[in-house]
Amino acid sequence: MIAALVTLVLAVPAAFFLILRGGGGTTAEPGALAPSTPGSTAPSTGPSTGPPTSASVAPDGRIPVSTLQNATLDIPAWPTDNVRGAPGRLQFRDGVVKLAHREAATGQAPYGERMEIGTVAYGDVDRDCADETIAEIRCGFEGGSIQLIAFDAHAAT
Repeated sequence: MIAALVTLVLAVPAAFFLILRGGGGTTAEPGALAPSTPGSTAPSTGPSTGPPTSASVAPDGRIPVSTLQNATLDIPAWPTDNVRGAPGRLQFRDGVVKLAHREAATGQAPYGERMEIGTVAYGDVDRDCADETIAEIRCGFEGGSIQLIAFDAHAAT
């Protein structure tokens, strides 16, 4: 319970900062770049090595919420101190992935049986002068665990 509260205390201000800094919202703007296929989203890469030049500015990485909710997404491993979700490539349907029931060992954090996409915001996470899509991925029940994950739309994939 404490870990969930700490996660919320850290995640909510970070999401608001990204929304205010990037001018993003919870819905995509008309004409936002959509990946070529639902499975073409991938986690954003690390920070760039320097400021981009006009010839190297990255394409807009905004993924419309409706596309994100029905895409195959790469989810990183969950911390082991709270409700755990499934890592790896997961196919979301209407923003939800149902997981098979799994018992945790005695003294270990439980496994969730449902993951869902929560709030979606847009901001320039890797400083390439283009917005990425930041999604809140929730797992569990009555709090559970939350991860903020940055995704980027790539027209070439």
